[in-house]
Amino acid sequence: MAELCMRCGFCNAACPTSSLPSAYLESRTSRGRAVFFRGLLSGRPPEDPLAEEVAADMEYCMSCGRCMNACPLEIPIPLLVGAYREARAREKGRSAAERLLRGYDALDRFAGAVPKLYNAAAGSVRGTIAKALGFREDLELPRASDRRPRIRGWRDGDVLLLVDTYTWAHEPGAPEAVWRLLIAMGLRPEVLGPLDHGMVLLDLGYISRLREEGAELVERLSRAARGRKIVVVSPASYYMLRRIYPILLGDGARRLSADVLDVYELVLERCRGRGDGGRNGARITYHESCLSRSNSQGDRIRKALGMAGYPAEGTLTRCCGLGGAWGLRRNGARISDELVRKFLEEAAAIPDGSVVASESEACRFQLRRLLPRAEVIYPADLLRRALEDGSLDCSGRSGSAAIPPSAGKTGT
Repeated sequence: MAELCMRCGFCNAACPTSSLPSAYLESRTSRGRAVFFRGLLSGRPPEDPLAEEVAADMEYCMSCGRCMNACPLEIPIPLLVGAYREARAREKGRSAAERLLRGYDALDRFAGAVPKLYNAAAGSVRGTIAKALGFREDLELPRASDRRPRIRGWRDGDVLLLVDTYTWAHEPGAPEAVWRLLIAMGLRPEVLGPLDHGMVLLDLGYISRLREEGAELVERLSRAARGRKIVVVSPASYYMLRRIYPILLGDGARRLSADVLDVYELVLERCRGRGDGGRNGARITYHESCLSRSNSQGDRIRKALGMAGYPAEGTLTRCCGLGGAWGLRRNGARISDELVRKFLEEAAAIPDGSVVASESEACRFQLRRLLPRAEVIYPADLLRRALEDGSLDCSGRSGSAAIPPSAGKTGT
């Protein structure tokens, strides 16, 4: 489809890196990447498409998919860049960092199983060791939580709750918040997970492996869903299941994508806020992550927060600069730091003690580092708080589901 690129440049306006000062070369912009692939697929490749300078230009893509939203033809630039990275790796090889991150799902499972050992190992990969492996020298990895999500599912429940490996190991409060909201709505969730959504494989260009593992995930979810809705915790799960796998895998993934949703859609449909339109006292700033933008989640998250008494006083629209696995590698460090500087300029007006809500788990990790005086929180956790203090009522439709006696264990 890239050969149909019209060079309109709409993608440049959406891309978080194309407006950076260092992206002054057309080849470093989103449109430049589309034009490169148009030439490649039309039989007019550059002299050496795998050259170092071409690969460096491709580093400006973090696979977020915002370009696809803006493109009239929805050209899947992230998948094209991923295929390019895979082709180049076959010829030039990969860094140790990329080989390690290929198993990020296994690392998360290790983190969840033995958090103390994982935290000790993760804390040692800094400085010279990180540089030698191909990570950025000031690498900081997320710490594993010392507990797992306290949730329990129903067999043949009303909806499926898909828990990703990252929040399962590092942020158990996120799936717990979604689980509590579903129960308050009278829905009995059947829990699936922890399961890997595959975003890291897309980031790093392991497209062949992504196709295999994505097909397995889609098949498993299709068998489990049987027409039921699948509620996701992570925007990366939403992005991969709703946007990437339908393009990569075809009809089966496309059919499944129609049943994937986030909890905010259900909250807006089934819940109501307190009648006085008041607020719960916290100063809320909403950070619209790149994936939330790509997924068009921002408006409904802000509406749900406002209904619960947490209206956003401001919105941070700049990319925080992490971009998942992309920002952990040495190759992406300079571009990541440039994004961080732009983000901090926008965030300078946030008062100390503010609450910053972000849907993306990667962004929450980054924001806690960049904004140490703010409370960074998952939006659904604010909705859970509103449930507990009576600011949000989700029982109007069908009453709350009884929590099973064995609640406290994670579903599988």
